[in-house]
Amino acid sequence: MNKPRLFDNPDNTSTMSLINLLGSISAVLISFVVLFFFLKRAPMVIGSIWRGQAASHRNLVFFIPKVLYSVYLLFSDGDILYYFMQLFCVILGLFAHPFFYAGLLTDILRFKILYNVVRAIYEPRIEMGLSFLLFVILQYYFTIFTYLVLYD
Repeated sequence: MNKPRLFDNPDNTSTMSLINLLGSISAVLISFVVLFFFLKRAPMVIGSIWRGQAASHRNLVFFIPKVLYSVYLLFSDGDILYYFMQLFCVILGLFAHPFFYAGLLTDILRFKILYNVVRAIYEPRIEMGLSFLLFVILQYYFTIFTYLVLYD
């Protein structure tokens, strides 16, 4: 994965150029999504803190805790955190390694049907883990049995 190639082209510079171009386009588009979502959602999240507080902006003692609490509330919101995570994945994909673009694939969990599929696997995780443990134990016994019976 150090030198990605597209369609078995031995020259990887065109592939890296294409990956960087598509990554840059994704970064711009996701930045717009984050900006517009943030501008739409932030007033709803922090509106109750700042309502009717125009006079307290002059007092720094009350202003700084409200700003810190507003930042805390914004980053406690799951949707805002999700979009910032997508932006972070694109930035890492551009500057660190193209592997980080795989973080953008979490967008499929936004669909209700696919979310239910993931939930159907995640909720019975203990039962599935115990079933896997039973499979490993039976596989171990089968290996011992075949070793004892079929060994020449």
